[in-house]
Amino acid sequence: MQNIPGQDAASSLAEMRKFLFPSFLIATIVYLLFSLHYFTTGLGGTMLLVITLVPIAYIMYVLNSLAAGELLYPRLGLKANIAIASVYIAMCIFSLIYMRVEYESLIYLRAGFFNTPDKIVAVFMLGLVLEFARREHRVLFYLIVFLMLYSVYGSVFPGILGHPGVSWTRVITSSSVEITLGLFGTYAQIGVGVIAAFFMFLGIAQGFGVQESIIKTFTGILAKRTTLIPQTAVVTSMAIATCSGSGAANVAITGQYTIPLMKRAGFPPLYAGAVEASASLGGLLMPPVMAIAG
Repeated sequence: MQNIPGQDAASSLAEMRKFLFPSFLIATIVYLLFSLHYFTTGLGGTMLLVITLVPIAYIMYVLNSLAAGELLYPRLGLKANIAIASVYIAMCIFSLIYMRVEYESLIYLRAGFFNTPDKIVAVFMLGLVLEFARREHRVLFYLIVFLMLYSVYGSVFPGILGHPGVSWTRVITSSSVEITLGLFGTYAQIGVGVIAAFFMFLGIAQGFGVQESIIKTFTGILAKRTTLIPQTAVVTSMAIATCSGSGAANVAITGQYTIPLMKRAGFPPLYAGAVEASASLGGLLMPPVMAIAG
C-alpha cells in the first residue's frame, strides 16, 4: 500500500480518524469477546468461531489501514476509498450474520447443494480474501488464481496433469461456504481456536515478564557455549508441545524469543529460523497431545 498523496487528503483522513479509531476499537473488542466466549465455554466449536472471526478480522484490517493513513486504492482518491471500504465492511457484516444464522443448514441440510444466497455469500467471502491476497501477498494471489483455473480447466492440461475439471460454482462454494474446507477449514480453525489462545496467553505472560525469565533461565543454562544456544529452541519447543499440539502455534510462541536470541549470538537469520521450525515440528512428537492440532 502507499501513503495517501496530497495534504488535503491527509487532512481529510485525519478528520476521519476520529471515527475510524473508535470503529477499529469496537471491532477489536467484539473480536476479543467472541474469542473469550469460546475459550471459556467452548460453545459452538471452532467452525462457528472461525466463520465469525474471519469477517471481523477483515473489518479490522480495512479500518486499521485507513486509520494508519493508507488507502486501499491510492489512485481513486479518499472518497472512493471510503466508499469501497464501506462496501467491504457491509459485505463482511452480511456474510457474518448470514453464515451464523444459516450455520446448521450450511453444514447438515445444504452441504453440496447450496442455494442462491449461499452462493452470493460465497462470492463475497472468496472475493474479499482474494483481494486481500492481491494487495498484501501478490505471489500467493497468482498461485491461488492459477490453481482455481487449473481446477476448472483441467481438461486442457496434457498427460498426467489433465483431469475432467469442476465447475466454478464448486470451486467457489468449496472455498468458502463449505465450512470444513477452504477459508474456514482446518488451518483457519487452528488459527482462531489454538494459536489465538496461545497468543493471548503469551501476551499475558509478556506483561508479567515471563518471556524474559524464560530467556534468562535457558540462557544461563545453555549459553555458556555458543553452540548450545540453538538448544534453547529445542527445549522450549519440547515444553510448549506438551500442551499445544500445533506446530504453527509452537513456532509462533517460542520463535518470538528463540530466533532473536540465536541471531544475537551470531547465527544467520536463515539458520535461526530453520532451527526453530525443526524444533517445533519435532516437538509434535511429545505426549500427551502429540500433534493433535496438526
